[in-house]
Amino acid sequence: MKICILGICGTFMAGIALICRDMGYQVAGMDQNVYPPMDDLLDKAGIDIINGYAEQDLPTADIYLVGNAIRRGIPAMELILREKRPYASAPQWLVENILRQRKVIAVAGTHGKTTTTALLTKMFVEDGRDVGYLIAGVAKDFPLPARLGSATEFIIEADEYDTAFFDKRSKFVHYQPDILLINNLEYDHADIFPDLQAIETQLRYLLRSLPSTTQILYPHDNESILRCLNLEPHSNYQQILGISAADELEAGIETSIKTLKSSGTESSNINNSATWSAITDDSKVIIKRDDKVEAELTWNLAGRHNAMNLLFASSAAIIGGVSSDSLTKAASGFQGVARRLEKIGEVQGAEVISDFAHHPTAIKGTVNAIRHKHSNLKLIAIVQLASNSMRLGVHGNKLLAATANADEVFWFAPNELSWDDQLLQEYTNSGRGLYTNSQDLARDLLAITSADNIILIMSNASLAGLPEELGLT
Repeated sequence: MKICILGICGTFMAGIALICRDMGYQVAGMDQNVYPPMDDLLDKAGIDIINGYAEQDLPTADIYLVGNAIRRGIPAMELILREKRPYASAPQWLVENILRQRKVIAVAGTHGKTTTTALLTKMFVEDGRDVGYLIAGVAKDFPLPARLGSATEFIIEADEYDTAFFDKRSKFVHYQPDILLINNLEYDHADIFPDLQAIETQLRYLLRSLPSTTQILYPHDNESILRCLNLEPHSNYQQILGISAADELEAGIETSIKTLKSSGTESSNINNSATWSAITDDSKVIIKRDDKVEAELTWNLAGRHNAMNLLFASSAAIIGGVSSDSLTKAASGFQGVARRLEKIGEVQGAEVISDFAHHPTAIKGTVNAIRHKHSNLKLIAIVQLASNSMRLGVHGNKLLAATANADEVFWFAPNELSWDDQLLQEYTNSGRGLYTNSQDLARDLLAITSADNIILIMSNASLAGLPEELGLT
């Protein structure tokens, strides 16, 4: 069978290509922007990539899988439509050909999906299971971001982006999970969703389609998620209370659990079949289900947000029957995901950390994690205003508050911002100011950098030449 994938270099679509290859299919793909790491990864897997979408370059195939970056007017897509060639969205194809025969564990939410999916996959692998998985990022524990696998379980990063130009439902609506993790929910992706309610609607579509046997893990304190759960009653909701601080450990687990419970939002229509919680002192994490300690783990990733990722992944793994020994090995040995608190080099003796944070909540969590871990160093933060929501000005001045714990902040906008003059002026006058090119930013950054600094670069895009200007490549 021959499969052609349109938009093959996206992290999700590249994963689909690898799974198709694992199934023994002949795979080729097209993309407008062919660049590392996905092009290198696909090339090593023996998958041909055609640069561009010229009509004459469209390969012959039994089916064409269409990524959500593909729009009407693209020549190759127009040819497919005109000649009535068979095509489908990748999520639809994945469900019909793989997921219906598997036990699906889906990781959804605005933040932390990639890290949680990678960690959860490692937990099952450490348990000796040849799980299938699709991670929309570069997980350092695995040679490839996706694999068909032979075990019953298939673990998938379930994002809320639209499926295709002909199917505007979120991708996660398709997956029919047996275990669903909803890490969090906030407004983002302003190019897709007009408001938070539109994202909530998609989550409700997902919840409404799940059987009563699906086990759903959700945070106790996210009002958007609680609204959705209240409107879509289900028999297998499992509440994630959250992380309590180390100083509560001395008072005993029960005290901290009661504190967490009292801080949650009461929800009359949500009947929980289990409640999960954790206590951490940065490196030690105790996982508890109801009144029972399930695991005591060693954990090296910085930040409360990463501890929450661990709690969600551990809870799902325990539900899936993973042993405590396997959890321990996975947590202590987890290498993380590329561009998540990843050291990418040094500049004038200062360590440089790269992170994917691009939403006020994620930026705040990342800044606070570095601040806590390196309290003795001067923290210099660089925020690239690259996401569609950032460039449209959706977050307003919330990014300013999100970086409050940094000592210095550089705002980086190599692409045009659709902001009003007042908002532009706020950021221009904030921190070290607003930069539109990497040369000027690098010059001014180097002028203040010394060995007692740590530099944190946050972006969900290519860094527009900044690493090169800093001598990092």
